[in-house]
Amino acid sequence: MTKMKDPSIMSLVKDQKVDPFQFLGGSIVGAWNETLLNQTMMSVWARNSPPETQDQHFDATLAAMAGMEPRDELEAMMNAQLIASHNATMEFYRRANQTGQNFEGACAALNQATKLSRNFARLVEVRWPAPIGWSGFSLSA
Repeated sequence: MTKMKDPSIMSLVKDQKVDPFQFLGGSIVGAWNETLLNQTMMSVWARNSPPETQDQHFDATLAAMAGMEPRDELEAMMNAQLIASHNATMEFYRRANQTGQNFEGACAALNQATKLSRNFARLVEVRWPAPIGWSGFSLSA
C-alpha cells in the first residue's frame, strides 16, 4: 500500500507570485481567487437574460468584488456571500412581483426575500462594523 504525499499548504503558497486576481479574491494563491470568482459568478441570476444583459450582470459583479477591496481570503468570502445574498434577495423580490403570481406564492417569495435581506444586513454589520461611538443615521431634517 503506497501512501500518497500530502502537499503542505506552505508548498502551495511559497512559490506563488502575486496573483492578478488577488484584488478580487484576497489571496496570493490563484486557485483560491479563481474558485471564489467562479462561485460568485454562479450566484448571478442571469440565466434567462439576453447575452448582452448577462455580460452587464457579470461586469457589475466584478465591479462589486473589486470595490469591496478584500484584504484577505476571509473578507473575500464574506464579499462573495454578500453578492450572492443580494442576487438571491432580488430574485425572490422579482418572483413575488411576477405577473399571475398567486397570493401564497408572493408571500413565500417575500418571506424568503426578507430572510435574505436580514442575512445581508448581518453580513454588512460584520464586514464593516460601525465605528465606536457611532449612534446610527439620523432621519431628522
